[in-house]
Amino acid sequence: MTLGSRSASEVARHYVAAVNNADADTLMALFATDAVLVHPTGTYEGNERIRQFYEELVFAGCAELTVGRLLDGEGVAMLELMASSPLDGHRSIVSTVDVFDLDDDARIIRLAVYYL
Repeated sequence: MTLGSRSASEVARHYVAAVNNADADTLMALFATDAVLVHPTGTYEGNERIRQFYEELVFAGCAELTVGRLLDGEGVAMLELMASSPLDGHRSIVSTVDVFDLDDDARIIRLAVYYL
């Protein structure tokens, strides 16, 4: 399997940068059109629903991701993250593991987010 010109870890790092910059266009360019996002709040299928999730929940909450460990394999990356966002004057922090599955063009076809 070839992954376009990007490794799974590069895609994961671009994902973190796009989330931290609240850049929906760059973020959505990382996803395949029929991608699936599995998150503790629900399952979101297709780019429109995934974009809506990020715009309404992640970007609106001013989430900021900090990278912990990153494991990279052929077409898959697992990223340990600390997600923080302001909440009533305090920072709410959640630890997650995000698992990225990529297609042959190095686009995310499935992203599963697990809260620790």
